[in-house]
Amino acid sequence: MVAPLKLRQAIDKEGTEVDIVNDECVLPEDPDGETKVDKSGNLLGDREYRCRTFTVLGRGNRLYMLSTEPARCVGFRDSYLFFTKHLKLHKIIVDDEEKRDMIDREIIPHSYKGRSIGIVTARSVFREFGARIVVGGRRVLDDYRVADAREEEGVTEGDLADPNDMYNPAEPYNKNQHGVRAGR
Repeated sequence: MVAPLKLRQAIDKEGTEVDIVNDECVLPEDPDGETKVDKSGNLLGDREYRCRTFTVLGRGNRLYMLSTEPARCVGFRDSYLFFTKHLKLHKIIVDDEEKRDMIDREIIPHSYKGRSIGIVTARSVFREFGARIVVGGRRVLDDYRVADAREEEGVTEGDLADPNDMYNPAEPYNKNQHGVRAGR
């Protein structure tokens, strides 16, 4: 009997490789960051993601995002550069059965049936971008890697991570502004 192939991914330009477990790179955990997100990717403490999240058929209760949505949310025009510049994110291409289910649940439009659809775990996006991917996200307070955020030049704890993000706490946040709607 052959052992299952272990997935690995390079996470830096030097070629350092890490294992892929539960669709994400195995990286050191930050104790402060772990109080802000659970293992399935649900944000804790009244935080919510700036883009849509969903589960994927056959992948348990783990939350995912269409890779184009967090990419646009943090300033990339497409997911190619998003994954090229952020090597700690693991891109998953959904299979036809998963894609059909996503169409049935109106996560993607029917016109995407013939396209290659990339997804990424919500947890890994939060670990990489912290406050920038959180609605009304505040630097340090909503970042995963708190110590790194505190040391980052020009960062003031409590400042809005994305001052250009239009957020009014009295109104529902438009999570569709960075992606596609199934009705199109």
